[in-house]
Amino acid sequence: MQIIGHKLIKFIPLIFINSKNDIKSNDNIIFEYDEEFLEICSNFNKNFSVIVKNIKELLICSNLGANYIVVDKKFAKKAQEVANYYVLDSKIAIFIDNEDEIEEAIELKIDAVIYKSACKNF
Repeated sequence: MQIIGHKLIKFIPLIFINSKNDIKSNDNIIFEYDEEFLEICSNFNKNFSVIVKNIKELLICSNLGANYIVVDKKFAKKAQEVANYYVLDSKIAIFIDNEDEIEEAIELKIDAVIYKSACKNF
């Protein structure tokens, strides 16, 4: 499991964006699923991660090269099963607030956890 944002583990912060103008001027971005944002990221070869609400969005983001696909804990197990079955390159992740939540992610067998504090502008 990858842990992004823990104080002892080196990481590159994710930059939360909500405007297409922010895409061109930033790298290692994260945003809520938006097809226009995805198209721009794909055209500019950006490092990006996406917050999705369902399996369809997950599959589209993975096919477009998302680094991390962040899902709600309620559907994390199903999302991870789909990612494993189809051998997706994107990592399935959940947001956490503190270290205590890592064990819950382990039980869900999730690829990665991202501390909310590791996201700028979130």
